[in-house]
Amino acid sequence: MTKTDYVVVGRVAKPHGIKGEFRIQSYADSPSFFSGVETIFFGSETRGAHVDPKPYKLISARPHKENVLAVVEGINDRNDAERLRGFDVFVRAEELPLIDDDEVYLHEIFGFDVINVQDNTRIGILNGVLEMPQQEVWSIGTDSGKEVLFPANEETVVAIDLDEKTVSVDPPEGLLELYL
Repeated sequence: MTKTDYVVVGRVAKPHGIKGEFRIQSYADSPSFFSGVETIFFGSETRGAHVDPKPYKLISARPHKENVLAVVEGINDRNDAERLRGFDVFVRAEELPLIDDDEVYLHEIFGFDVINVQDNTRIGILNGVLEMPQQEVWSIGTDSGKEVLFPANEETVVAIDLDEKTVSVDPPEGLLELYL
């Protein structure tokens, strides 16, 4: 498996009921995303050590509040579902829905240089994303080893250049001073 083969689309939150159903905190824009997926994978890049994704046939998925309730083959009771708690949920990159030419998936820009448009300086490298209730927050690693948590929205993300592998941002006043 290479990082580009799989994309994290959620995280197992907790079991739901006693028959193996569980909640997924979905990172997808649409609650119906999982209806077009046949196989999901559970693994981890965030639980201290990398765990290669293991495939499971998706039997059903349905929206529930702000989550998705899922049933997969081989997970038959609450105890099985509990063992999945905290694991990342992956899909194969080729199963992602097609997007418009002017759109990108976040996993495509991880590793890009992040440039401050106010003074044309490099802030660091885009390492990841945190899904927060109000908005997306990007994790930017600086050359000095610090982490900048950056609010990613239409006002702050100015441009993405796939050829140059850069993301141009306009940070809110005082944000960078907090971190740097």
